[in-house]
Amino acid sequence: MNRPPRSSGRGGGVNRTRRRAARELVLQALYAWDVGSMRLFDATLENPFRAEIEGEPDEAWVRSLLELFETNASDVDGLIRGANSRWRVERMDKVDLAILRLGVTELSFTDTPAQVVINEAIELAKRYGSETSARFVNGVLDAVRKSQPRD
Repeated sequence: MNRPPRSSGRGGGVNRTRRRAARELVLQALYAWDVGSMRLFDATLENPFRAEIEGEPDEAWVRSLLELFETNASDVDGLIRGANSRWRVERMDKVDLAILRLGVTELSFTDTPAQVVINEAIELAKRYGSETSARFVNGVLDAVRKSQPRD
């Protein structure tokens, strides 16, 4: 897998809130891209639901996550396939798939702690997914986490 430079800048408080908002915006962009309604980077700029995101997204983090996904999309989907034997990527619920793509990208290509990535993905699944999404997302991301050595 191509491993771009890790992200810099951890922190709490305001940074955590801005990253949470950034993840929400990336989720919406990945969803819009997957259903074919927008190009990946246009989805963040032209997103009609952007106003519904609580807080101001960290724009640099949004760009970083989208670039990492775009560069590594086939690897990300391969990790999802490897961690989930019950559903083909093409048949997954589009919201769940967008959350998984975001989570696997962040797990694999950033220095964000795995537990933070998984917890944030679960929260997104609870907010945007179905009744079973949070459990499904947790299981797949935990399997991906266990399959990868973390630096």
